[in-house]
Amino acid sequence: QLDIVGSFLTCFYTFSLFFYLKFLDNNKLKYIVLSGIAAGFSLLTNYGAALLFPTIFLHYMYNLCKQHDFTYSTFLRICFIFVSSATIIFAIFPVWSFFVGSPTFINSVTHNYSKPQSSKKFYNNFKTICHLLIKKRLL
Repeated sequence: QLDIVGSFLTCFYTFSLFFYLKFLDNNKLKYIVLSGIAAGFSLLTNYGAALLFPTIFLHYMYNLCKQHDFTYSTFLRICFIFVSSATIIFAIFPVWSFFVGSPTFINSVTHNYSKPQSSKKFYNNFKTICHLLIKKRLL
């Protein structure tokens, strides 16, 4: 069995990075436009191509730090801020799913669409957390 989606994703992902690097060398508008078109096609192929944007962003920040003679620790701080903010943003979904009791996030991660889980009420989850915090004397 051939993986056609993966080959298209690899092709468009590579084209997008290639045209981005050509844009950095030549600074012509056509290369950044071609990079954007290739990135759009890669996103249409598979949502895993969303990793293209953090890759390009970190490379852009690295070049910016090199041009302005920033230290390596400044680049690491920028990377830490970027990674921690992305982690905080994407951590909202499992926490929201836990409090609301919606099995949507859990089912989408485990690919368990055939057996829906029973949904819990918000106040039951909140009550349980409060009891645990009171028991540990944190609240």
